[in-house]
Amino acid sequence: MANKKFSQFTNQSPTSSTFFVGYDGANNVRMPSASVGAWNLVTETTTSRTAADKEFILINNSTCTITLPAPVAQLRVAVKVVSSVTSIQVKTNAGGVQIDGVDHSTTGLPLTSQWEQRALICDGTHWYLY
Repeated sequence: MANKKFSQFTNQSPTSSTFFVGYDGANNVRMPSASVGAWNLVTETTTSRTAADKEFILINNSTCTITLPAPVAQLRVAVKVVSSVTSIQVKTNAGGVQIDGVDHSTTGLPLTSQWEQRALICDGTHWYLY
């Protein structure tokens, strides 16, 4: 990785850990994969797209849909809204795949305010907020 600058952040969770973040020059913030529990990729987006495992997506558009990847155990995705909101949704990739017991394949899980954040984890069949 050709990152020239790293910043240090400390996770303020009960199991506090420190991880380092570097910018790759292509609108992506990369974290070393050796960071236990860290997101591997932070991406800013202005368009609808499908998320990747361990990706933290910063949504910088008032209208956007993020589609979760096909369910595989232990996948993690997080989204955060950094702009004003008109219509932002997180959808599952197929009917029958649920987020906290609700099928969000057609009508996504809404994000309704600036700075709102959702983190999701998959059990191999469905997604859960955590």
